[in-house]
Amino acid sequence: MLIGTLAFVLVIIFVILGVPIAAAVGIAGFIGLLVLTGWTPAAGLVGMMPYSSTASYSLSVLPMFLLLGAFAYYGGSTEALFRIGHQVLGRLKAGLPIATVAACTAMAATSGSTLATATLMGKIAVPEMRKYGYTAKLATGLVSAAGTLATMIPPSISLVVYAILTEQPVGKMLLAGFLPGFFTAFLFVLYLIGYCRMREKPIMRKEAMRWGIFLEEKYALGVPVIVLAIMGSIYFGIATPTEAAAIGALAAFLLCAIARRMTLSRAQHAALETILSTSMIFTIIFASLIFARFLAYAGFPEGITKWILSLQVSRMVIFIGILGLYLLLGCFIDALGMMILTLPAVFPAVVALGFDPIWFGVIVVQMTEVGLITPPMGITVFGVASVVTDVSVMDIFRGAAPFLLIQAVNVTFLIIFPQIALFLPNAAW
Repeated sequence: MLIGTLAFVLVIIFVILGVPIAAAVGIAGFIGLLVLTGWTPAAGLVGMMPYSSTASYSLSVLPMFLLLGAFAYYGGSTEALFRIGHQVLGRLKAGLPIATVAACTAMAATSGSTLATATLMGKIAVPEMRKYGYTAKLATGLVSAAGTLATMIPPSISLVVYAILTEQPVGKMLLAGFLPGFFTAFLFVLYLIGYCRMREKPIMRKEAMRWGIFLEEKYALGVPVIVLAIMGSIYFGIATPTEAAAIGALAAFLLCAIARRMTLSRAQHAALETILSTSMIFTIIFASLIFARFLAYAGFPEGITKWILSLQVSRMVIFIGILGLYLLLGCFIDALGMMILTLPAVFPAVVALGFDPIWFGVIVVQMTEVGLITPPMGITVFGVASVVTDVSVMDIFRGAAPFLLIQAVNVTFLIIFPQIALFLPNAAW
């Protein structure tokens, strides 16, 4: 227990010093193995881990989903969907913010990248909302918060990484995130309708909806169809997550190519971005597994589980304490870093307390969403600030604050009604 605790302290020191999370946990894990087993076993284990931990069929879903998102991004599908939403909803008082949520949801369902969603929509939606009289605080705060939807809505990279680290079925984890992700978007829309009626004074668009937008952007409408087809094929057992993602990536490429939005240069950028992102995530995974293997040798997870089970309090009190830990860590560490640091110690205890591991994964990812708009780190907030330079970071944080409360409401619903997360994976064929 002592050496495990010291390893966690070492990782935290590394993170404070700015060391990348993969290097931090990998080095700490190797040092721990070195102390426990000696040089030869530690070096042999660490030397095999990069291949043995990533040469897995279940992990091949990651590059396929990343490629799907890259094709949709470089093909301009998100901008097209926002333009459609603007035409359909633009004459309503909260229409443009709702169209922004819809476009962020659509991009979340293809890219799985919170930062890409926030920065792109910061370029597209924020200027348009401000042009029509919505306050800069609402526009930037909304985009920062809606960008976090990519963390939950499949293809969620966080859900896949959680499944790998905890040895849960990838397909079930992706299905589990579907309803909670869209439920969050629904809560955002309800808030926007009420807030815009009371506080915002937009300039209402006078011209009628231009029906020709559907013909002009007809190819963009195929992107939601592709995503629904992917989730449907996983739900009905027609294809594995990897097969569904590969077919989806090919369909997204063909769709953009037919629409003449996929040039050779864009295809190259999409492929390069996929390679870089895959390499980064795989490095994080094998480094975290080195750390987890060390903790297992040290008996740290078992010790933590015994200590938690010995507490004379109800399991919900313990669970709320775990949520508090994630809330605190979210202020300083990114989503993958939070999972890497906590899951080796927390997950066995949560399972021993009788909580469903699939449901817990959704809760964990939901808490990482909160961290993405929590100061001082707030990754999506800084992403929006990088493209909307005339609005201060503090104003964006203030604009995102109401959406933190909405996220808290969503977590509460998931705790009270776990079937929101478990219905689809339990009903899948």
